[in-house]
Amino acid sequence: MAVLVFLVFFLSFSSLKINLIPETENLNDNTLIKVVTAESERQASFIDPREEINGVIEELELNFEKEFSSSGEEYVGEEIVGRVKLINEYSRAQPLVRETRLHSPEGKEFKIKEAVNIPSGGEVWVDIYAENPTRDLAIESTTFTIPGLWAGLQESIYAESEEAFNYKQKKKKYIRTSDIAKAKNESESEYNLKLEQKIEQRKNELENRVGKEMAAVYLNDYIKTSTEAESDEELESFKMSVEGSARVAFFNKEDLKKIALGKLNLLIPDGKELINFNEDDIKLIFQSYNSDSKTAQIKANFTGEMILKNNENPINKENLVDLKEPQIEAFLNSKEEIKDYELIFKPGFIKKAPRLVDKIEINVVKD
Repeated sequence: MAVLVFLVFFLSFSSLKINLIPETENLNDNTLIKVVTAESERQASFIDPREEINGVIEELELNFEKEFSSSGEEYVGEEIVGRVKLINEYSRAQPLVRETRLHSPEGKEFKIKEAVNIPSGGEVWVDIYAENPTRDLAIESTTFTIPGLWAGLQESIYAESEEAFNYKQKKKKYIRTSDIAKAKNESESEYNLKLEQKIEQRKNELENRVGKEMAAVYLNDYIKTSTEAESDEELESFKMSVEGSARVAFFNKEDLKKIALGKLNLLIPDGKELINFNEDDIKLIFQSYNSDSKTAQIKANFTGEMILKNNENPINKENLVDLKEPQIEAFLNSKEEIKDYELIFKPGFIKKAPRLVDKIEINVVKD
């Protein structure tokens, strides 16, 4: 009798409530778009699968020149670098020939690099060098005599330095083959950047004119780089010229969004709904331009997310009847459309689904 009472109690009062959190599922699709303009030739076709959008197709040209440094270096010796001020306090101008010698107070000798004429009562700046450069010739600022002059003039015509001379290793710069290759790659990258900036500027102009947000996609007709520099040529720098042309299609972004949403909605099965779609994530590829019909073919790739509708139950409750808790969990874990779940048994100590389907309740809830 007690067993019968317990059985009646179990059938009447035991229940299972399952709260399901559905998993979001990705949707991916693409479509071909035919961009037509006011100048496009319309041709009737019953087999063209492409979606048609009105737009603007333009050709944009771009050219510029960029300078690059040579990376090749070859050691060719040492040098002393400096400048002196030649001073003439005599009553007449004094010419000095190139390579005129200058002596420091310690007797260190330097020479001027060019011929000069120092006016009476005037000053002239000139570069100096040393025939046998060594580090000890990098002297601090001082006063120099000109031993080639008559001794009576050496006090009136002399030289002074205001900064220390510098000792340097002389290096010959030349162009490596890798410099030209690197310049070519960097120039092409800058071309693409400048082109995208130019396209963005043109897109803004069209948006201001038509009052609608526009999408833009381009196809490079050609990019050409050239330089007169040659590998191993002794140059500290060289220039790379870049020129190119691109075909650009502009069209209404809202038209593109409608096409993408329409395609995604066709993929959604009954019982599910689209919950996330970002028109800014649409990837456009300019595939071809038909110069005869003046139309462009664009491929659009787009994504979205779908989820179970609130009132849609993905589980047949009959599959749960009389299952124990581990069996129920294994069944729910096998369902890809279920992200998480909560099992509520009543009474709590009976970890088993009721034998009556009506005693099983399933709710779909969102995160």
